[in-house]
Amino acid sequence: MTETQTEQNQNTAGYKIATALGAVNLGWAIFQWVELVSARQGDKPACAFNDSFDCATVWDGAFATGIHSATSIPVAGWGTIWGLMALAIPFLVMQNNRENLKAATRLVALAGLGSIPVLAGVSFSMGVFCLWCMITYVLVGAYALTLHLKTDGGLFKDLGQGLPASLGFLVMGVVLAIYPASKTPKNQSKAGLAALKDATRNLEQPKPTAPKADPAGTGPSQPPMQKQPITKAEKDLQLASFLKQMPPEALQLISNFLAEYQKAETRPTKPVRAAQGSETAPVLITDFTDAQCGHCAEFVSAMDDLKFAAPLNAFRLEARHFPIDGSCNPAIPSKRDALSCYAAKAQICLEGHPKGHEFTKLIFQNQRQLSVDVINMLGKTLAPDVNLSSCVSQKSTNDKLTADIEYALEHEIEGTPMILVNGRKASAFPPFLFSIMMAEGDGNHPAFAALPKAQERPQNPPPGRGHQGTQH
Repeated sequence: MTETQTEQNQNTAGYKIATALGAVNLGWAIFQWVELVSARQGDKPACAFNDSFDCATVWDGAFATGIHSATSIPVAGWGTIWGLMALAIPFLVMQNNRENLKAATRLVALAGLGSIPVLAGVSFSMGVFCLWCMITYVLVGAYALTLHLKTDGGLFKDLGQGLPASLGFLVMGVVLAIYPASKTPKNQSKAGLAALKDATRNLEQPKPTAPKADPAGTGPSQPPMQKQPITKAEKDLQLASFLKQMPPEALQLISNFLAEYQKAETRPTKPVRAAQGSETAPVLITDFTDAQCGHCAEFVSAMDDLKFAAPLNAFRLEARHFPIDGSCNPAIPSKRDALSCYAAKAQICLEGHPKGHEFTKLIFQNQRQLSVDVINMLGKTLAPDVNLSSCVSQKSTNDKLTADIEYALEHEIEGTPMILVNGRKASAFPPFLFSIMMAEGDGNHPAFAALPKAQERPQNPPPGRGHQGTQH
């Protein structure tokens, strides 16, 4: 066998391996796309182990959400397009051995390699380990390494020749991906909150009471305009109007979560230690959070929007705690750094304090930089009259945290945040919460008759042992 024939055989073998790896990359990307769609529909993806090891958190991040919004194709869709190109182009090389196609395979490999530090950097900046992403990086790296070692010229030979072919395949890939991409729901938490804002902005609400003018201009500054109470009939009309303005994807999720809410057992509520809102409000929302849970931070932020959108005295909000740390939570088998425990006790110490809610908000807003020193600094700034370091070590504080944990376990907590509406487990999806709040907790409200039929969803993992924030 001549040297030229040997090189040709080696090249053929290299492109065969590349084709096989391209097929694996394509299949893996499609699998992640399916997982993404499932997560958008409220299910828990297989890669979501806890808040630190959760690919869904990366998929719901600002970068991935921005890519989806800007291009109408999710990141998993772009991975599928890349996998299709990685499969098709080396396969065609084996058929006709054209130099421009060989160069195109190298461009595809380099594009894949270039995406790795970008996507890995996004995950690192979020403080989240994405296992599915790591597998993708390994497969992309293996593809590029195969072309570099097993084909002639390495990765950087005659790249310009492959540009037209690469762009042509890219356009074809985008055309093929557009339809399934159009059926892929966007980040439902963020999309739901945006839809909530749009819909509630258009609701006809009673005009707020304006402060009385001070003709002399010498009196004290007047308080801001306040909401007026509304009747139940007005509330019912607002709920019907709100649902009419929801996009189909959000309506389906509201229906799904309503069906789960209806099936959930109603348990007696515990005496409220501290809550925001009127004691006469028909709906009590109890939330169980972990200070290091990303989805909890989203929920705490969303509740401010709900309070702004909801009528006066529509609901009361009670904060409870379920640290995902065996250092203080006997339901969690593993111990972490006890930071969630300290943050929970610190929030308990500020229950009922005028700055208590602001303190909780700042804890979640500073989640990535959270430490005992940061918590103490926030407490000292907002509530200098409270000695946090002393309060968190008191038996009474620990007893309250224990009571919260036991309360959550009674409701078979599966992850944080866990939401109760009048003692019944509910979704944290903002449009659902607003709907059930406007219905005064009544899952059989006539307005819900217009919702689509609920879809059955897989059962969640066993209760009380999860570290997974819900995706709702």
